[in-house]
Amino acid sequence: MAKVPSRSVLLRMPPIVLYTAGVALDKGFSLLTIPLVAAYLSPAEFGRLDVALSLIELIGLVMAFGLADTMVRFASDSSNLDERRRCAAEFLGLSLILTAVATVMLQFILPFVAIWLGIDVALTALRVAVGGATMTSLIEMPLVWQRMIGRANIFLCYLLIRSLAQVVMMFFVLRAGFGAEGLLVANGAVMIVYGAMLAVWQAATTGIGLSRRCARDVCRYGIPLVGAALATFVLGNCNRWFLVGRVDAAEIAYLGLAFKFALIVPLLLQPYYLWWNPQRLEVLAAPGGLARSAWAWGVGVSVLLLSATALALGGPIFVSVAFPPAYAPAAPLIGIAISVCVLIELCTMSNAGAFARSNSLSILAISMAGGLVAVVAYLVLIPMHAVLGALASMMLGHATRLVLFFATSRPRIPFPAKRAVVVAAVALILVEFAPSVAQVLPRILWSTLAILILAALVVSLGLVPHPHLPQLAKFRRRLNASGR
Repeated sequence: MAKVPSRSVLLRMPPIVLYTAGVALDKGFSLLTIPLVAAYLSPAEFGRLDVALSLIELIGLVMAFGLADTMVRFASDSSNLDERRRCAAEFLGLSLILTAVATVMLQFILPFVAIWLGIDVALTALRVAVGGATMTSLIEMPLVWQRMIGRANIFLCYLLIRSLAQVVMMFFVLRAGFGAEGLLVANGAVMIVYGAMLAVWQAATTGIGLSRRCARDVCRYGIPLVGAALATFVLGNCNRWFLVGRVDAAEIAYLGLAFKFALIVPLLLQPYYLWWNPQRLEVLAAPGGLARSAWAWGVGVSVLLLSATALALGGPIFVSVAFPPAYAPAAPLIGIAISVCVLIELCTMSNAGAFARSNSLSILAISMAGGLVAVVAYLVLIPMHAVLGALASMMLGHATRLVLFFATSRPRIPFPAKRAVVVAAVALILVEFAPSVAQVLPRILWSTLAILILAALVVSLGLVPHPHLPQLAKFRRRLNASGR
């Protein structure tokens, strides 16, 4: 009789493997659902859904309250597990109170907000979807806590449960003909149940507590992060609000579809984030932390550029094969949307110096500066260039953030930026001169060759040092000479 694998098999697996499997399942399901949604929704209905989702994203950012990042920041100060558990319990208690109060307020003002933004979906469906968004902090904190205590196996199980539930619900509501409203209800219901389940799990693990210190930490560290997230939102889906009334809903759908593909770019980077982000501030403060942080940045940028190039070359082919002909205009937008996402991820990887401070005001200031640049650009460029103007505005805003993160980083991390620029320039050339989408086989061969060239370039330049290359020896000598 075959032996059933026990739970200990997951416990023995390296955390990075479990993180990779979890993100692959989560993002893989998301990728599969894109053509599923397009098969049942017209571009116009897809566009209406995308505008509604922009509001839900905004509410999710606010409802996070910066609690997960604040918990990581202050719980990481203690090496004592009991102290970390007490800190997590206090953040959970505060999250429950904030979620309850904000949910009541949001449901009351939701009809007025929907009219003001011109969201053309049923109010009941929107209410359920917003209810799911209000669970954001109760979802994020337990997942972060699992990573902080090294429970990668539990993290994987919860991601798998959520992904399966979302895909199954989505399939049935689309087959039943409920359209965009059905998707909103299905996703909102899954997130409500999922958030409640995770909150109960963390309560059983850490308990529930309250303290004034926790509230003070959130006010001085978490709330500015919410402001920064809102400013970042201006650089993202907020452009839909500027496009409504200026372009057809189908045009918004093409932009939304391009970004759904572009958001797959960080797929291979997410395991890196799951492994590196919870410890990056601790590493930065430790001896040799600057060098280790620079090395980790180089690894992340390498994976980012490789995945971005692969998607920019393969995405248009996938659209032409897997989507109805009505969505073909989305293909030319994919490459530009990917460039925006690359800038976003570069900002995320380069902001450790700002997060290491005792408060997050610098992050707020940088995000507000980028958001202001984007809003001005929206007002100027969207009336002239519509969707392309929106994309250009986003690139300008995120480029502003990236420059400011580099300029204001304290401590100053020696990022290998010049080598990353060389790799990015070669990647752009390889994408620009690729065979057309109509030449499927030549483009596939070109794409394979392009990834191999970039991988070799990344290693030869030392962006990801290889133990048998002289660049690594030089790198080590420079570190030793600098005393890091």
